[in-house]
Amino acid sequence: MRGLRALFQFPTTYHALQVLRIQSDGSIVSISPFRAAILDHRCRVSIIIRIAGRYNDMEHPTFRRAPNGTILLKASPEAQALPRQGPRAQAPYRAKKPEEVDSEAWAHVVSEGGDTSNAALVLSRWKVQFGRYQGRTFHWLLENDVGYSVNLVASHQKERERTEAQSPLMANKDAFARYSSAYPDFVEAVRFHRAFEEARAISLQPGQEGRALVGFGDFKFETLQGLYDSTDNKKIRFVKYLRRTSPAPGTQMENAVQYVRSRDRRKTNAAADASTSSSRSAASPSAASQRATSASQYVFLKKRCLEPGVIFNVLVSY
Repeated sequence: MRGLRALFQFPTTYHALQVLRIQSDGSIVSISPFRAAILDHRCRVSIIIRIAGRYNDMEHPTFRRAPNGTILLKASPEAQALPRQGPRAQAPYRAKKPEEVDSEAWAHVVSEGGDTSNAALVLSRWKVQFGRYQGRTFHWLLENDVGYSVNLVASHQKERERTEAQSPLMANKDAFARYSSAYPDFVEAVRFHRAFEEARAISLQPGQEGRALVGFGDFKFETLQGLYDSTDNKKIRFVKYLRRTSPAPGTQMENAVQYVRSRDRRKTNAAADASTSSSRSAASPSAASQRATSASQYVFLKKRCLEPGVIFNVLVSY
């Protein structure tokens, strides 16, 4: 048993390969900062566990959320504090090949004491090769600027629908899209972003304002027109709420309130016009009645004119 080394997997809170050294003489082995010693006095063996990672979910980002549980799109204070221009903004930067980025990520995981056989963990340590956050890990980006990440993935998806071209830059974006796709809340945010932008483009056309999406709340995927015209009780109550609320400037709620009030004004004006037209019709003979009377007078006069020996001039005014 002396000097025996063995590999085991233990159901601990740590996610990593755990290396055990078993000694039969019961001697205490020196412990590094990443090690814990457990001495079993009954079996007179010491077990040295090398913790090769932090926690089970070290590859998963912690999304910042609003009180209602939705993901916050706004950049974190740490992300906002970064300069708008990266350190290489003045000089052209060529994206590294995916093999090189992966090698660096693998080394990063090793430096953290992580498990390099965990593909998701290694991918989380890939570094962004473009833009403001160049040099930051995928894991950091999802934790610190979801709004930027959503826009990035949505635009990359559209680009991929047009081309299958490969380049180090495209490979880096492909990898980020693959990493972020593991999180349902993020995938939903991307889906909504694409739907919202497509609807907004249509709504900018004349007379198509109602085609824009509500953009918030339980009915965020609903069009403004569909919401206003709906006979569903929940949607009717929501429209009534929009009528009496005072939204913050520049928000999606403000757009919805403006649309509802605009539709209300048009409905009121249409009702007023209809009432005015009805009053005028009741106060004077109808146009059809006037035409019928004129026609009958013309026929009568024509018959009189055709009688033998009768000649006279007739002036008929309409």
